[in-house]
Amino acid sequence: MKSPTHESTNKNPRHIEKIGLKAEATESSPNIETGLRLLGSGFEGDTYEYRARDGSIKAIKVFRPRGKVWDDNYHQEFDAADPNDPRELSKTIFRAAHTARWADRIQHPAHLIEEINKLDDELMATGSSAYNIRTLQESFARVGDLNTNGFRNYLTQRALALGQRIFVPEINIDPNFKGGLGSAINRLVEWTSTNYPQLQLPKRIFPRFIQFGKFPEDYPNLKVAGREYLVMEKVHLILGDYIEKTQSKILSMGSILSDSPEIAQVQPLPISIQQIAGTRTNLEILASLGLTFGDLKLGNIAFDADNTPILIDPTAVLKTGSIQDIATMDYLPPHVQAQVRMMQPIKGDPQNDIYALNRILSIIQQEWMQAVMQGLRKNTRNIMHDERVGTETASTMLQNSRRNQNTL
Repeated sequence: MKSPTHESTNKNPRHIEKIGLKAEATESSPNIETGLRLLGSGFEGDTYEYRARDGSIKAIKVFRPRGKVWDDNYHQEFDAADPNDPRELSKTIFRAAHTARWADRIQHPAHLIEEINKLDDELMATGSSAYNIRTLQESFARVGDLNTNGFRNYLTQRALALGQRIFVPEINIDPNFKGGLGSAINRLVEWTSTNYPQLQLPKRIFPRFIQFGKFPEDYPNLKVAGREYLVMEKVHLILGDYIEKTQSKILSMGSILSDSPEIAQVQPLPISIQQIAGTRTNLEILASLGLTFGDLKLGNIAFDADNTPILIDPTAVLKTGSIQDIATMDYLPPHVQAQVRMMQPIKGDPQNDIYALNRILSIIQQEWMQAVMQGLRKNTRNIMHDERVGTETASTMLQNSRRNQNTL
């Protein structure tokens, strides 16, 4: 099928004409030809750390191209069974058209729009049962969609719950605001945190999403050539990564407690359960604005240097009540999982976010402590083995001594 031109894109009412909000356009790709350090891999892509031109350390999520899937069991990327499957097409369209809205800067937006609309034509050609860009666009949030009255009501209710009364004036986002949706929400939260410190709100709920784009096919670094990316501020700590690494260390090194066999010697989480539970405030703020996070899991919760929780992946954020195209099964309520298995569309619901957070807290409290206790048991077995060896050695020495005395 012939790719539509930019002019024909504007004439087709089904196609999108804009992917950013008030983002700046740029022609430059991030300078990551060398020095990439892998931070983690997942279903949607790989996340790296790199040094930007200004010397600062940034993180970049490089998305998997159409037709590529990730297998957690093998920790490897594979070809999809059918790259033209409607789900593969809709996933690619959604990711590009949606994620770009969160970035402060977009590389070659006109080129991205053309590519998105071309994929949408392919998707529509597969049949009426497929998601199309119009359906997916209904879930996209815009600055104008943010429910600032709902946010005001949330602030009033939070004050009452804390035994206080406040007056919140009408909230309007600056019409001259420049940037993506992440920065717009952060600015709103920062203003509230500054003016109403008694509400104990975070200063932001997202890191800065700096730039979205697509690397050229001939980009020197073959790992990222031809792939879409999202450059973001590097966070201090990602909850999932920390737990996985430390849990693995505890399980594989039973002797971690050999010097002092007490549970206090195990590396503790650098943040408390209460601080992790503080993620609920971020979710409540999003819900009051009319949004659902959509894909809350261990790998999407991070912490600032002061241990304040932030949400790091906006790919699945959607307007509450609209069709949800991205989710992680293990963190969905059982009845929603049943809908997915029956191939029924699911809708964004803030209660699903709360369920996911409770699931995360349960994993940390139960499975983390189970790993610690397994480490303790393994260490105890090592100590008991050492004691048995020591006893056998002493017994053998005593027997040999007596034998020598009898010989003399």
